[in-house]
Amino acid sequence: MHLLLQDLRFAVRRLAKRPGFTVIALLSIAIGIGANTAIFSLVNATIFRKLPLDRPAELVEIYKVAPGFTHGPVSFPDLRDLEREGGEVFTGVAGFRLSFVEEDVAGGVEALLAEVVTGNYFPLLGVPALHGRTLLPSDDVVPGVAIPW
Repeated sequence: MHLLLQDLRFAVRRLAKRPGFTVIALLSIAIGIGANTAIFSLVNATIFRKLPLDRPAELVEIYKVAPGFTHGPVSFPDLRDLEREGGEVFTGVAGFRLSFVEEDVAGGVEALLAEVVTGNYFPLLGVPALHGRTLLPSDDVVPGVAIPW
């Protein structure tokens, strides 16, 4: 312990003799700590945080395998077959597909990324609506409208 205190006193004397170097060293350390904290906070908020779902450990994604393509989309009829025949394996089956939609803004058109989801998507994930209601399974079927899958 005596040697540690002696080394600390020596370091403080050396830093006091060169105040310019001391200021630059302290600023470098402060910027490094600040940058590390900011990056960790961002990564923690986006990657490490738990999903706001009821049972995230039970979620699985299912893809269709095709020649030369290992992650093909599952069609809506196949999704319904999984739902009907997978009762013993799955608690529930929901589907989603990424899609682009266009919105009219200030005289122009803006492309937005959206998800087309089945009616049981939100109840299955346990995600409540912030306002109003979520989709229901009865919202899946609209007479005369083509299924967007």
